[in-house]
Amino acid sequence: MPAAYSPTTTYSVGDIVIFNGNPYVMVQGSGQPGYPPLRSGDQLWKVFKGVYDNAHVYAVGDAVIMNSSIYWMQEGAGQPGYPPLRPGDHLWVTVQGFSYPRGGARRSKSRKARRAKARKASRRH
Repeated sequence: MPAAYSPTTTYSVGDIVIFNGNPYVMVQGSGQPGYPPLRSGDQLWKVFKGVYDNAHVYAVGDAVIMNSSIYWMQEGAGQPGYPPLRPGDHLWVTVQGFSYPRGGARRSKSRKARRAKARKASRRH
């Protein structure tokens, strides 16, 4: 589950946060804190829809993950079946500087904490 947006955190491209109850992915880094989703005039964040689903109709500004990359829709197709990287289409824009997974979707526990929990569980057996 992504973490709630924090105005004191500096986010990077690919980071996913919850803001006003909706998930957003950062598609262009600001390099400093204080740039929330839905800030007037900014295009730093896009609505995050998760893994691309060929049966879903996406809207302009939606962001998806497909083949280890994030894409955001710049032109709406109005119907399903228009995946990123479809030959001849320019509906989607690749988010540069991101490769999934890399920890952008903030996890509730650190890798170190998960490993410690796994070691503890293996000792019980």
